[in-house]
Amino acid sequence: MSDKTAGVVAQSLSLLKDHRQGISSAMKRYVGRSDSADGVPMIFDMLFDYAPSLSGYANNLPDPGEIQRRHMALGITSQTYSLFGDGLGAILRDVLGAQATPALISAWGDTYWAIVRLITQSSPQQ
Repeated sequence: MSDKTAGVVAQSLSLLKDHRQGISSAMKRYVGRSDSADGVPMIFDMLFDYAPSLSGYANNLPDPGEIQRRHMALGITSQTYSLFGDGLGAILRDVLGAQATPALISAWGDTYWAIVRLITQSSPQQ
């Protein structure tokens, strides 16, 4: 992850956490067309657990294999990850309004996909 992306994520983490309920509700509606919409909160947990470490201000990465096993148990598939990632920018814009700058949306999208790659490469694919 670039230093610029890491900086934006670090600076905006508390903003996203403050709006987590609204973002999560919107994402559940968006992902709701899949069988694994109930896994949206766990995907947010993954995002908020890994983002600090990937942006360089925490050193305790959760075990990616364990995260993947829990996701699989909930029926979270690569399709769910894709739906979540595809909707993330639009949902951030809707919920955060003017606070969702292009840099913030880009940084969180890049971070999300970096985390998904880490998680899915750590254990057998679904």
